[in-house]
Amino acid sequence: MINRLGFNNEGAAAIAAKLERMRLCGGLPKIPLGMNIGRTKIVETKDAVSDFLACFETLYSFGDFFTLNVSSPNTPNLRDLQEKKLLRELLTAVQERNRKLAASAGIEPKPVFVKIAPDMEFAQVDEIIEVVGSTQLTGIVATNATAFMRENLKSPKGREPGGLSGRPITAKVTSFVSHIHKGTGGQLPIIGVGGIFNAEDAYDKIKAGASAVQIYTGWIYEGPGAVKRINQGLRCLLKRDGLKQISDAVGIAVKK
Repeated sequence: MINRLGFNNEGAAAIAAKLERMRLCGGLPKIPLGMNIGRTKIVETKDAVSDFLACFETLYSFGDFFTLNVSSPNTPNLRDLQEKKLLRELLTAVQERNRKLAASAGIEPKPVFVKIAPDMEFAQVDEIIEVVGSTQLTGIVATNATAFMRENLKSPKGREPGGLSGRPITAKVTSFVSHIHKGTGGQLPIIGVGGIFNAEDAYDKIKAGASAVQIYTGWIYEGPGAVKRINQGLRCLLKRDGLKQISDAVGIAVKK
């Protein structure tokens, strides 16, 4: 699937207001609530840090974890923030604000991940790993949709601009997860996302080193029931391989 949606929403203030109404009228969901933050389209790269911080602070009390999205292919120049110097500036600023807000609330700092693109060489991934480690970020979301990969697509619409996701990037994303897992000695949590439609797809990401997975295209084509089917399938796969829990499978393909 190719999408050109970008960060289509009403903005952090509107989302915070909706969540506050939910909190007052019955409470927020019992499951972890993640916040995906990206630079506003009209904001220039030089002002990106302040834009991220504004969203982060506005939504801080509602989020159980945060993802700093520096890899959407549909926001002009957003991927510039994956460059080592700019990324370090952003992650350092967010973590400083994270510690400050946590101290004011009397809680531990919130988990923060960075979401990266599949359209880079592993050498740049290694630079990102170094920055993530030095800023003590929680982990990496690997990966976003691809802006450039269009090999083997049969439809003429496959050449259209936008972020390509789903089956065409399955293997590429798994290789990214495996590389990050190897490069961090299995010590950095990875959320694997890209081409997951069934339990076997999820299991491949987990065995490559993902501690958790996300679905996007699979959710659209398979519907919400895909989550239950994937979880049930994972139980069968763990039993087949003689593993007691999903954490036992994390990175086992890399260790061989």
